[in-house]
Amino acid sequence: MDTLFNASAPCITVAATASALTAVALPAGSGNAIRIVNESADIAFIALGASNVAATLPTSTATRTCTPVPGNSDIIMRRDTVSELFISTICRATKTATLTVQIGDGGK
Repeated sequence: MDTLFNASAPCITVAATASALTAVALPAGSGNAIRIVNESADIAFIALGASNVAATLPTSTATRTCTPVPGNSDIIMRRDTVSELFISTICRATKTATLTVQIGDGGK
């Protein structure tokens, strides 16, 4: 059986508000998968990248800085272990969210 995350997988908590969060370092670990749990009812948007990454709200123009994390849910996705070392978050105006971010291995 493949295991993406174990009980000792490193994790952090980050807040999402109407202003893009200054990039925060992802938890230490070389795992190529990331799990993001949105503990709040409001949708949040995230971006992964270098220390200058900034999340944005989606618009009619496609961009890679607004991955949605639906409220009261979680997403698991692959990450580039070399270039995606930081996370930034944002919510729509008047909305907030608390996200728990965990690094794991993609089904080794």
